[in-house]
Amino acid sequence: RLLEAACNLSDLCWNEHEDVRGDLAARRVLGLPVNCVTHKERIWLATAIYHRY
Repeated sequence: RLLEAACNLSDLCWNEHEDVRGDLAARRVLGLPVNCVTHKERIWLATAIYHRY
């Protein structure tokens, strides 16, 4: 479930400047209004998206 969510979110900040993509993407994931993920899962998603960039 989380891996599929990370894949769906993988292009979240594709058009941002390359120096700040990872940070912006992680912050956006942390701020998403999603009720179905726990805090730990949200942190995992943000970390996965950060390392993608």
